[in-house]
Amino acid sequence: MAKPKDGEEEIPKHIVDFKKHREKAKRIGDTTELAHSEAYSTAARAVLEKDGEIEYKLLEQADVREKFVDKMTDFYLTKANAHFGTKVKKDEVFKVNQLLTAYGALTKEELRTYVDRHKKKYTLGTHENHRDELIKKVRQRLNSVAGSHLKEEHIDDLVKHVGAGNIVDTKRMTIEDAKLLYGLHEDYGALTAKIIENQYLAAGHDSPVFLKKETKKAA
Repeated sequence: MAKPKDGEEEIPKHIVDFKKHREKAKRIGDTTELAHSEAYSTAARAVLEKDGEIEYKLLEQADVREKFVDKMTDFYLTKANAHFGTKVKKDEVFKVNQLLTAYGALTKEELRTYVDRHKKKYTLGTHENHRDELIKKVRQRLNSVAGSHLKEEHIDDLVKHVGAGNIVDTKRMTIEDAKLLYGLHEDYGALTAKIIENQYLAAGHDSPVFLKKETKKAA
């Protein structure tokens, strides 16, 4: 248990650890998000800049696109090696792709396909949209790892911690449900049945079975 301040309830260690892990995961996600943007700007300046200006039309040329992808990959590899404490070399193709997937959720081949598909339309804006999709995957993976120490026996503690005991039936929840509620509580503060239900529906799932019927009607 974490030692509480006067008037506060004790917070179980597994929840304290979960909070710390999620904070670390967020910092890693934020750093990786920035790296995705820096990879593009580094490659653009090295390959597409002429007389101080960026010429996207150069990406219509296959050889330019290959140089562009190489520059981006080199940047990703440097960042990934630094993050994981590895020394993978760029000619170790299989290891490079393993590392880039773990770090930024893409391989060199996937990046090449994306650039080849868009050509001169692979602008910074296009890249940032692609980046957002990749970072969503990275954050999901990191948050999953952040709660890997949690078990079904911790569901009640998590629900109590976020103050959702009046709207959910913990007996019908999984630990993944409880971890999601924790994340929603971080985003929204006080939780409602509507907030929870909308999150599940937006993710393509059915309305969660653990919501108490009376709260669903009220929402």
